[in-house]
Amino acid sequence: MAFDGALNSQGAGAGFILTSPSGDQFKHAIHLNFRATNNTAEYEGLLAGIRAAAALGVRRLIVKGDSELVANQVHKDYKCSSPELSKYLAEVRKLEKRFDGIEVRHVYRKDNIEPDDLAPRASRQEPLEPGTFLDVLTRPLVKEASGEDSPIALNNSSGATKAERAVADIETTDDWRNPLIKFIGSEELPEDDVEAEKITRKVKVYCMIGNDLYKKAPNGVLLKCVSSDDGGHLLLDIHEGICGSHAAGRILVGKAFRQGFFWPTALKDACDMVQGFEACQFHSKHTKLLAQALQTISLTWPFSCWGLDILGLFPRGQGGYRFLFVAIDKFTKWIEARPTGEIKADNVIKFIKGIFCRFGLPHRIITNNGSQFISADFQDYCTRLGVKICFASVSHPQSNGQVEKANGIVQQGIKTRVYDRLMSHDKKWVEEVPSVLWAVRTTPTTSNKETPFFLVYGSEAMLPTKLRHQSTQVQKYSDEDQEEQRNDDVNLLEEHRERVAVRAASYQQALHRYHEKRIRARTLSIGDYVLRRVQSQAGRNKLSPKWEGPYTITQVLRPGAFKIADGDGRELANSWNIDQLRKFYV
Repeated sequence: MAFDGALNSQGAGAGFILTSPSGDQFKHAIHLNFRATNNTAEYEGLLAGIRAAAALGVRRLIVKGDSELVANQVHKDYKCSSPELSKYLAEVRKLEKRFDGIEVRHVYRKDNIEPDDLAPRASRQEPLEPGTFLDVLTRPLVKEASGEDSPIALNNSSGATKAERAVADIETTDDWRNPLIKFIGSEELPEDDVEAEKITRKVKVYCMIGNDLYKKAPNGVLLKCVSSDDGGHLLLDIHEGICGSHAAGRILVGKAFRQGFFWPTALKDACDMVQGFEACQFHSKHTKLLAQALQTISLTWPFSCWGLDILGLFPRGQGGYRFLFVAIDKFTKWIEARPTGEIKADNVIKFIKGIFCRFGLPHRIITNNGSQFISADFQDYCTRLGVKICFASVSHPQSNGQVEKANGIVQQGIKTRVYDRLMSHDKKWVEEVPSVLWAVRTTPTTSNKETPFFLVYGSEAMLPTKLRHQSTQVQKYSDEDQEEQRNDDVNLLEEHRERVAVRAASYQQALHRYHEKRIRARTLSIGDYVLRRVQSQAGRNKLSPKWEGPYTITQVLRPGAFKIADGDGRELANSWNIDQLRKFYV
């Protein structure tokens, strides 16, 4: 950068030229429409050039000027004894911090020809070369040491600038408007370099009208700038005032802007206010987006983990059966089902005892919080055998999703088999259960591409259609080779199961990727206040809240599952999933 200043009988002027490493030039001439000396004109050119370089993002700058006094004062070779020039020198020191490196060099006038021509032309307001910018300053770039020489002071009989009067009207010392008002009124910047750069960038859309600060909206409307405290009162009035509708944060901010007010933290203030408003929390909508990543169960070996549930209520069938116990092995997808008349703990024990006797003891059983499953008899029976019981979260069937899926498959199969448009056969549903189970067990699953029958016994089942239509397997059947082939099937079964385990893991990874697209992460910690979705529909009406509480998180069982306590500190017996909870803001 090269700069220069000039003073003559027609006035004062300054100029600077910014030259990039590639040779591109930016020329700027400045006419000084105030009382100035030759030295102050030199400093005006220096400050204007440095500020322009900083605004353009220049990090390293070499400055050349033919003023020996200015160069040596900046280099600290000369002592600055003039109060007027000390103001300029202090401003140079502040601007130096905005560069990684800056050097001011003194050059002879013959080596500073272009700026030396630019400054006199600006002082005389003569025509400039095409592409040269011209600016007119009515006051110095820094506050002058003497108030009587300042044009601002001359126009202010009370001795205070317009900016000072506006700032004095603002009671809060840390009001966000103060730096903008000071810069507009007297071009005063904060000492912090980062804050100073922010102010210079933001001030373009602000203006002063009287003692009030206004912001120019994109549509050209002027918005009155208010303090954050006043904005909070304004939002509260819009939210719950006589015309309030308890709207969401973004809607509140839009209304405030359309009424002609602005402050920079409006959206955050509105969201915080709505977030902590009790009525809005108890009547808030339940989001369907996932709050946690999908929690999958590692599938290692057949019959190590079963899902258990009850399906019903069915029409009373033969034997008085109205319910159906359903269990599914997580690895092979083998489904077991047994009709029952009553859903008591004794009947559940009989059902799982039959499973244990045929397939062995599992590592764990996953079930819901039904009274028959949480009963002492059922838990004691499993504990004696060393079988672990895992309870799904309340009102969250996804925690035991595979058995819920099995319920739907069995129910759909029964529905279609008993359907008759002319005559109801609903009471014969018990007779159709074995056929439905047979169909499910001989159908390949999506996750492992094999039938449950094959993964359990090592070969595919002989279906009636094969016998009826004489398939190749039936035609080639030989008693002599059958025993040997069967032994080979059993020996190869372990390899097939290992392959299925790999397929299942790949399928679970695909599920993870699918679910991650719908996650809006929410986290809860011990001690957080939460609301719980209303569980009972008794006594509810259109105006009833959707949430109840507040409760307190007392324990984190696993990701997304929590133990909670009521207001009296009594812990609820069951675990609750995060989908049934929302954070409560006091």
